[in-house]
Amino acid sequence: MIFKSLYRVILIIMAAVVVLYAVFQYKVQSVISEDKKVSIPHLLGKDIIEAAQVVEHLNINENLKKPLRLKVTHTSSEKYAKYVVIKQLPDPGKLFIKEGRTITLQVSSGSKVKAHIIPNYIGKPYHQVRNDINSRKVATEKSNFTQLKSNANKVLSARVDINSKLKNISALLNRQSVYIIKPIYYLAGVTFARHNKIPSGHVIKQHPAPGSYFNKDTAIYLVVSSGPERDVFRVGNYKNRSVEQIVKLLNDWNIHPKLINVPGNSQNTGQIVNQSIPMGKTLSHGDSISLSVANYSTDQLLKQYRLFRFTVPSAIAKSQQDTYKAHKLRIVLQDGKGQVVLFEGHKRIGESLAECARVTGKALVWVYINGRHYRNFTLE
Repeated sequence: MIFKSLYRVILIIMAAVVVLYAVFQYKVQSVISEDKKVSIPHLLGKDIIEAAQVVEHLNINENLKKPLRLKVTHTSSEKYAKYVVIKQLPDPGKLFIKEGRTITLQVSSGSKVKAHIIPNYIGKPYHQVRNDINSRKVATEKSNFTQLKSNANKVLSARVDINSKLKNISALLNRQSVYIIKPIYYLAGVTFARHNKIPSGHVIKQHPAPGSYFNKDTAIYLVVSSGPERDVFRVGNYKNRSVEQIVKLLNDWNIHPKLINVPGNSQNTGQIVNQSIPMGKTLSHGDSISLSVANYSTDQLLKQYRLFRFTVPSAIAKSQQDTYKAHKLRIVLQDGKGQVVLFEGHKRIGESLAECARVTGKALVWVYINGRHYRNFTLE
């Protein structure tokens, strides 16, 4: 009986020893693995390089296995100079920070850019306006902030020769460069339009409007006068002239030609042999005229001269700037003999074109605007 009791006591003691040993090992491992704590450095008022240097010295002096890291953000400030730390997290008022943690610095990027005003160019000669806009382009300097931020992180990743690494970085702070680049405005597009009061070659309209404020690079679009409205068009003698040439001439005056194919010979094919309105008569915008075109062919295929007219639609404009800038057009015709490019170039919204082509049978026309298919047309 005594031996049984003694045996039980020994077992309990052994179990207690095992438990105490396990607890002891846990405590020892916890102490060993616990991150070291260091005092939070006070970085407010220092420039980004000085801050990086302070943190790096702390990593070395405290022999941190997990070094402290920096995260740098920036904001404009009227009070602090560029590159100076104006805020840090954790706050320097707290006592300690664990090794391996990140200190976030908010650094001043200098004063905000003041708004500038777009001048009034309306009524002024276009060549003077263009020269004035081009003269206002200033050579802008790239921001050093990104480079400073990158180099600060490189300093923190290096354990040796800190001073030599900081030498070139610190030189950036002494340059008379700006973080926020002075904004400019530049001429992005010019459109010509008729105007009865503003003489030819002078600005009719501008966007943005005169007196507008801007604090970033801004595109300016101008509408320039091409002279007074032409109320009437005097018909010329188009006989024996190329139909392609006359079609374009009439289109410039917004006169709508109608082509009539008539038998011709090898000498006059493609030339106008008759016109419905004689030379000297006048037409108004939108009026029509019929042109008889000589058509001669040696093969059995039926070929006809056909006219394709197209006006760049306002529906393609996605912004105010789109109404001023030139859009890339590509017009492709396909008939029974293959494909041909009718037109490839640039036109602005509202501008039209007229192209004459000799087609075989039914023809399909594809219109592409700014590299995208717009729609198809059929010529019969």
